[in-house]
Amino acid sequence: MTITDNHTARVELARAAVEAAEARAAARVQAAEAQAKEDLDNLLKMIPAIGKSAARALDMAKGTIKYIAMPGIIFEELGLKYLGPIDGHNIGELIEVMASAKRLKGPIFIHVRTQKGKGYRFAENKPQDTRGFHQRHVA
Repeated sequence: MTITDNHTARVELARAAVEAAEARAAARVQAAEAQAKEDLDNLLKMIPAIGKSAARALDMAKGTIKYIAMPGIIFEELGLKYLGPIDGHNIGELIEVMASAKRLKGPIFIHVRTQKGKGYRFAENKPQDTRGFHQRHVA
């Protein structure tokens, strides 16, 4: 193993550790959000006369916002497990998501975002010329 390979491996390990820490933090935030939503719902229901109606209205508003703000919610409504969006150019992230998907049961939708032509200099410099049938200048 060369010094460059060793450095690259360390950078990848550090990046993976950061991503894992971010995932754990996101899971903690999701749990806290779920508890806060439940607490708010219970608090609203305690308001005399209008509490239950207010809780229902808030729940309907949350559903609408969820469709607008959360990618993939429609797939979950259709019974698909949604993973993504993920960076299709990040091999580590792709491997991690594929491994997670492999452990899940049932149909899964993996949303991968990529940049057209990434890694092909001609396509990166002139993306408008990479659609349709054109003569290609392979480098």
